[in-house]
Amino acid sequence: MKVQEYDNDRSTYFCYCPGCQEYHSLHTGRPNADGIRLEYNNSPEFPSFRPVPIGRIINSGLNRSKHANDPNWKCVFTIKFGKISFSNDSSHNLAGTTVDLPDLMPEF
Repeated sequence: MKVQEYDNDRSTYFCYCPGCQEYHSLHTGRPNADGIRLEYNNSPEFPSFRPVPIGRIINSGLNRSKHANDPNWKCVFTIKFGKISFSNDSSHNLAGTTVDLPDLMPEF
């Protein structure tokens, strides 16, 4: 499974970002801290989220990211049919690439 529902009202999902090496939340029922509300295709094995791209402002005050203390860190991505594509302006070493969205780790 590549995404998992976080709450029972089908409004927040999580995926593991191989670029940031941590989980990112994906909000479908309400806008996230960055004001983005997504549509999900309900496929945990081959997920797609729209609109694209999904921008992650990692240093948001609501974010508990390990990168939260770096004001320049960002991760901008799209998720289509189980693949995650990173924009060139993402801060990590996967910027500008497309990779398979990894399966969630068992401890999640």
